[in-house]
Formats: sequence, C-alpha cells, structure tokens
Amino acid sequence: MSSSPPTESTSTVRETLLEKALDVFVRYGYRKTSMEDVATAAGISRQTIYLHFRSKEALFLAGTEHLFDGALQAVGRRLANDTPIEDALVGAFDEWHGRFVETFLNSPHIGEIMEASNSLAADAVCAKEDKFVALLAAAIEKAGLAPASVGLSPTDAASLLNATSRGYKHTVSSRDEYQQKMRSAVRVLCAASGVLNSS
Repeated sequence: MSSSPPTESTSTVRETLLEKALDVFVRYGYRKTSMEDVATAAGISRQTIYLHFRSKEALFLAGTEHLFDGALQAVGRRLANDTPIEDALVGAFDEWHGRFVETFLNSPHIGEIMEASNSLAADAVCAKEDKFVALLAAAIEKAGLAPASVGLSPTDAASLLNATSRGYKHTVSSRDEYQQKMRSAVRVLCAASGVLNSS
C-alpha cells in the first residue's frame, strides 16, 4: 500500500500559519505576539503550530521568507509581462516595496518588526534581495537600459533603483505617491539610456 505524499492539507496548514503569523506580528509587534495568538488567528491548536515550527523565532523567520518568496514570484510575473519596460519595472518595485507602504504607515510596531527581521532573518532577507536585484538586472539588460556612457552595468542600475525604492518606502505618505516617485526614477534611467517609451 503506497503512502500519501506530503499532503496538500499539510502544506495548506503551513501556508495559513505563515499568513496569519505575519498579520499577528504586524498587529501586536514581535515581542507581544505569542504562539497562542497565532494559533487563535489561524483557528488551530497551539500544539499544531509546534508540529511545524519549534519556536516563535522559527515561525518569524519562516514567515519572513514566505513573504519575500511571494513578492519574488509577483515580481517575476510583472517583469515577464509583455508591457513597456517602464511599466514592468514600476510594477516590480510596487510588488517588492510599494505594497508594504501602507503597513509601514499604519502599524505602530513596524520599527520593532524591522529590528526582529534584522536580528533573526537578516541573511534570508539579503538572499531574497539579491534575487530581486538579479531579476531587475536581467530585465534592464534585456531592454537595453544600462547606460554604459555613465559607467552603469545592468546590476549597477538595478541596485541604484533598489536603493532609491528603499528610501521612498520610508518617506512617502501613500502607495500612490510611492508609485509616482518610482515611475519618475525609472524614467530617468530610461531617458539616460535613450529608450523612453520602449516596449
């Protein structure tokens, strides 16, 4: 009799746990969030959580990786679309940073969450960030957007835009403002490369 593969229900429980954990961490902050809080939000027992994650720290790390993995998938879809490169890049940055602007604005615990991320998930976040920049660099190279005249490689251009995006994420007052500012930044790169309105 063959055994069942790792069940879809197991995968679904884990994904639900990660999604709910992220919501609870944002609502209560890292320090005040308990495994019981996450269990209640997910509608499962605390014992079930411990079947998947041995500690709150492990749950936070897994939740952070889950968040960025989802963002990377969304970025890949944006960059794969047959749209003008300006729109594709702005859309990619919106998936990576823009969709979190409202959380930064509305959660009183965002500083604490960032501190926990730096302490518990720094290596994972850096690895995801490197993948994001690599996706951008590939799209920029394909579109001919790296202006060699000013010494920028595709990776340099991607890193420059990413640094700009990180700054805007912390200073804008809305997601719409973030999108507008990133569109301006992307247009500067397009103009410097002589490919405005390219498709």
